[in-house]
Parts: sequence; structure tokens; C-alpha cells
Amino acid sequence: MNFEEYKKIIKYTFLEEYPIYFLEMLMKKLSDESIIYNDKRKNFSKELMDLTQFTNEKEKMEYLFNNANSIIKKCEEFEYERAYRYSYVYKFNKIDYNLIKELSNEDKIVKFSEDDQSNDVLDTLIKKPTYKMNDEEILFKFNVELKSKIENEQQSMKHVILVRIDRNLNTIEVRQDVVPIKYQNYNNFYIQKLREIRAWIQSYLKCKLEELDFQAIARYMKTNKQADVKITAIRIERNGMIAELDSAKNSDLEIPILDELRKIIDSKEVFNANEQTLEIKKILENFMTDIEDNSLMPAVKILWKCFGYEISSYHDKVEGQECFIKWNKTLKDKESMDYVAKYFIKCEGELREELED
Repeated sequence: MNFEEYKKIIKYTFLEEYPIYFLEMLMKKLSDESIIYNDKRKNFSKELMDLTQFTNEKEKMEYLFNNANSIIKKCEEFEYERAYRYSYVYKFNKIDYNLIKELSNEDKIVKFSEDDQSNDVLDTLIKKPTYKMNDEEILFKFNVELKSKIENEQQSMKHVILVRIDRNLNTIEVRQDVVPIKYQNYNNFYIQKLREIRAWIQSYLKCKLEELDFQAIARYMKTNKQADVKITAIRIERNGMIAELDSAKNSDLEIPILDELRKIIDSKEVFNANEQTLEIKKILENFMTDIEDNSLMPAVKILWKCFGYEISSYHDKVEGQECFIKWNKTLKDKESMDYVAKYFIKCEGELREELED
């Protein structure tokens, strides 16, 4: 694939497949880096590209793709910094980081450079990622061309899968975003891509990945981290039966029926009328607590109260037999994803210590 073909694909992906708030993030990045003039309240400089004549983000991006040679590289850089909808977190024992240099020398990975016109690689199979690294982390960015399944439609989009290695916590996180159905060319698309990436990691980095017990971690967080997070079940499995609980439609993440019943019990004075009604109240409260504490929770929602981060965490062979995190609502940035992944790992470590005592 030549550069013009690649430019066409990345342009289409940013203009047609990215949400507007991602384009706004990119514009802010370009403004902060003194590349564009995007705010009439600030002083204008002739060195900056003036975008104030345009009324929306797509028009601005269209202009940049047509007039700024650096825009492709900035888009690629943004792919390292943005957030992704799906996340899979694993632990590993060790990695020989000298392998990174060897893989680079063998041209099996390509170091990302802000100065090159483009060192990104698009392919229908995952082969050669670009990478960035520092003392804390290593980022691999896999770039996949997805072709439309619609007959007579020749359009392609770029699908990015980002791998983050935390060198301090010995964790690997695989991130990927939502792909429209017309570009998913086989069943279990996300799981298949994940498995290709895991195979690459285990083959080239010579490390063994260990899945986390998301369900055990969620239970630990529910019991010990109430000041930080609110956790509610999406699904409950009890006595061989599974209940689907739609807690997504309320901002307090309440469990349907259980929390409603709890509110009724608290609000009705009849339950405090005499010893018998108090006993009934206690029986009901114990029953609800038993359901919450002793039922399996193959899927939960987690809300970080301070930051407003909200995720759904799927465990124990749910949704394609892989444990994963799904970010809800508007995606934020890489730092928000880093925080949540580190929080999970921190709780997993505390839980291990607790079980070993």
C-alpha cells in the first residue's frame, strides 16, 4: 500500500468513523502544540493554520488533510493517546526487554517517530506494529485495514489495536474500539483480533499471559473500596439460573427490584410497627444481602465516584468466553484507561495478599 492509499483510509476513518468529541480532542492537541489557530479569543500568529473560518470539526479536519503535511503523523500519534471501548488485562511473570531492540533491528517492529512522513503499516493481517516506550510503559500499535462487506462498496477503514505493557506492574493490556458491523468480516470479531494479538505477544515477547479473576476482584472492590467505587450487578447467577439486570438506565447504578424493595422497606413505617414486622424486615434484608453477596456476578458495572469513570466488567466466560472491560458513555483519554487498569491490578494484589494471610 502506498502513502496516498493509506492517507485516504486514515482520512475516511477519522472523518466518518470517529465520534465528534475525538476530533475535538485532536483539535485541542493541535492547538496546544501551536499547529493550528482554533480560538478567536487568542492571539493569532501567521505561523499557525487558521481554522476559525470553519464551523464544525469535520470541515476543519478536511482542510487539514488537504493542506497540512503533518496531519497524518498527528493522527497516528493521537491513536496512541486516545481511549478505546474494550480492554483486556493480563499479568505476566517477566519479559526480556532486550527483545524490543532485537525486534526493531530485525524490522519486525517499527519505532514511532514524529518526524517521519509515516511509518505506520496497514495490513489485513496483524504483522508489524509501531511502538513507543519509556521507563514506565511500552506501547505497541497494531494497524489493521478492514474492508467493507457491502457488495460494490470499496471503502476501507483503519482499525487500531493498542497494547500497553506496564513495566512496573508486569501487566499487559490490549485495547480496541468498536467496529461497525459492515467491517466485521467474521463472527466473534473482537475476540479473534484479541487472540491474534495474544499469539503475537507470546511468540515475539516470549512471555506467558495470566488472566485475572475479574469476578473475585469485583467482589473485593465491592467489599473494601466503597469509598472509591460503586459496584452493581448486570447479571446474577444463582442456583443455576441467570438474571439479566438493567442497571444502565439510572445514574446511581441501582440493582433493579432489589434496590427498589430496599427503598420500600426503609420508607414504610409498617415494617417498624412491632416485633413481628421488624422480624419480617430483617428476613427480607438478609435475603437481599444473601443474593448480593453469595450469587455469582458474571458481569458488573463499576463507577469511580470521584472521576465519573463508568465501566462494565465481564467475567467468567461471558460474551465470547473472555474477561474484558467495556467503557461506557463518552470515552476519555489514555490516562483514564491507565488509571482503571492500575486500580484493578492494585486490588488484585491486595486480594492475593489477603488470601495468603
